[in-house]
Amino acid sequence: MIRVLGRSSSSNVQKVLWCLGELNIDFEHEPEYGGTFGRTKEPDYVSLNPNSLVPTIIDDDFVLWESHTIIRYLGATYGQDTLWPTAPRARALSEKWMDWNQSRLDNAYFPAFYELIRTPPVDRNKSTIENAVKTTSKLLIILDNALSETGFVSGERLTIGDIVFGPTLHRWFNLNIERPALPAVTEWYQSMLQRPSYAKHVAVELS
Repeated sequence: MIRVLGRSSSSNVQKVLWCLGELNIDFEHEPEYGGTFGRTKEPDYVSLNPNSLVPTIIDDDFVLWESHTIIRYLGATYGQDTLWPTAPRARALSEKWMDWNQSRLDNAYFPAFYELIRTPPVDRNKSTIENAVKTTSKLLIILDNALSETGFVSGERLTIGDIVFGPTLHRWFNLNIERPALPAVTEWYQSMLQRPSYAKHVAVELS
């Protein structure tokens, strides 16, 4: 059985848990790693993940870290008929959006999330929040245009490319901010809320 090590509030852990749920794979989640739990600098954990970050998965005797790499592995190994596009071009589209999420969108929105959720009100930086919201809004217009054509990031069904947006968009739609009209992104998010694994692992209270 696959073991997933990492706190439930981590967006990167949430991606992996949602992916496993969509693949209908039995797994064991061990959430007492990272954040206030600590433990990621203990020798046993460092021997698995020298970065001392979460998540880490253990599939039999195979250890893997980096959430997007984990999702690719799970898709390729267990999701050939579901989350993993077999056609090279379709898979390239999925992976393009995975990389874009990691390099552009997550870096843009996270300062607003951190200030509004993990920073005491008296210490919040209004300028940081405003700049993050402005940058993220522009990026989400790009995603909205793509989703308006296909409904999902690489076609007409859920793939690994969609999985990585789950935590980011849940946080975005639940921050106390002004958001631009993003009809396709909103429709995507509302449809994800109807998926049991998304509701269980991703659509949780922000912390």
